[in-house]
Amino acid sequence: MSPSEIVFGNRIDLDRGVLVSGWPDDTDKEIDVDITSWADKMQGKQEQLIALAAKVQAQLTAKNIKARLKRKRESLDEKLGKVSEKRKDIGVKSKPEEEAFVVGQLVLVKHLARKSKLEIPWRGPFRIVAIDDGAVDIQDLVTTKVRSVHVSNLTKYLANESMDPKLVAAKDKRQYVVETIVDFKRPAKGKARSNYSFLVKWLGWPVADATWEPYDHVKNNAIFHKFCQENGLEDLIPRQFLGGVN
Repeated sequence: MSPSEIVFGNRIDLDRGVLVSGWPDDTDKEIDVDITSWADKMQGKQEQLIALAAKVQAQLTAKNIKARLKRKRESLDEKLGKVSEKRKDIGVKSKPEEEAFVVGQLVLVKHLARKSKLEIPWRGPFRIVAIDDGAVDIQDLVTTKVRSVHVSNLTKYLANESMDPKLVAAKDKRQYVVETIVDFKRPAKGKARSNYSFLVKWLGWPVADATWEPYDHVKNNAIFHKFCQENGLEDLIPRQFLGGVN
């Protein structure tokens, strides 16, 4: 009787065949076992167990990742729902992804080069002259220059109909727009064009604020050209504009 049998009785069986199956009780007898073959067989079993364990672990990992992603998605959906409810409570309306614009419409352009939050975030108005998918060509009402911007940087221009959009654009650009030529002065000596001066009334400003401007400041202005034609001063109109003056 072995020591373990004395302590535990017949409740345990230490012969599990881990090393060699069918190991005889009488260890004095010789046994014919090919250890190399047996070791190769056990190594193969071990590799199978390792591969099976890796497969099971990969399945468990994938299942855990899927469960975590599901919980995060549910948490995010819950948070978005709360934000949406809060926006409704305070009366915030969701802005459409892109506003619909048409050629000829007046719009404002996002001021992307603001140096301070105190600056107005929009510039304009500008007039739409062409639309090509997300690209919109807009015309400066003051300089008549055209440039292209993305539709996401535009918003509709809403203003009182009594307000002249060109005047608003001029003030936005801190520019003055000629409304009419009030008077002119002939040079005292010589007839050089550069010696002429003209009294200009500015759009949006009273006559009292009209200023005398030299010829070079107004020579390219269409209103100046019309004034010259009406007052016998056609010779003051630059040649490149003579074909377009009515």
